Amino acid sequence: MGLEKKGLTYKQRKEILALVQQMAPAAGEENFDEAVEAVNTSCSDYVVSNDVNRILTDPAANTADAQTSNFWLLANALRRYVASEYGAGKMPHSGAIPDMKADTQSYVNLLRIYKQKAEQDKAELTQCLRKVVQEAALADDHVSAGEIDTFCKNASQLRLVRTHALHHEAETAPELWDNLVNEGVSEHYALFRAAGVFLEKHGRYPGITDADTGAGDLDAQCEQDAREL
Repeated sequence: MGLEKKGLTYKQRKEILALVQQMAPAAGEENFDEAVEAVNTSCSDYVVSNDVNRILTDPAANTADAQTSNFWLLANALRRYVASEYGAGKMPHSGAIPDMKADTQSYVNLLRIYKQKAEQDKAELTQCLRKVVQEAALADDHVSAGEIDTFCKNASQLRLVRTHALHHEAETAPELWDNLVNEGVSEHYALFRAAGVFLEKHGRYPGITDADTGAGDLDAQCEQDAREL
């Protein structure tokens, strides 16, 4: 699937290191000192994490029908994105900018570049998703823009955890379930499990919406999410 991208050679890393050192306006500049320390790790081979790779290679990420959850529709689209010429084995950019010291204008300019790249990557993944939902005979907007946005921002941190049904846990490990009941947290445990199911279906946790969602829309969304839980 092309999940790795070859990093730079030792010679190339040394050249970059020298360039960074030459760019520093004075000794002891924190940003440049951190850049020097980060040269080796930043120029290493690009590798998709094992957690994400397990999702991309899961049979469910190669399935698309009317019963497929939104999470797996998105995972299917991500698999295609990563394998595409555009994705080239990389995850969509989150748009998050690393911590640094900078004047306001420089920070804003860099943030604009990061956001632009993230939007481009999201648009490309959305195209992959459109093909997936069409194969599943679903509407193009079956997965909401908010779900796509949240998925792209967190794509590099995805992790799949499969658990048993609650009744199965109660039957196979009654002493653990009894402990939950005795401690008065069985309801909380059930809600956490329900939230996990919700996340798999929608690609977001209950109550999480777009940043632009108004207060009234947020209340309505929370009520709808609560009913589904």
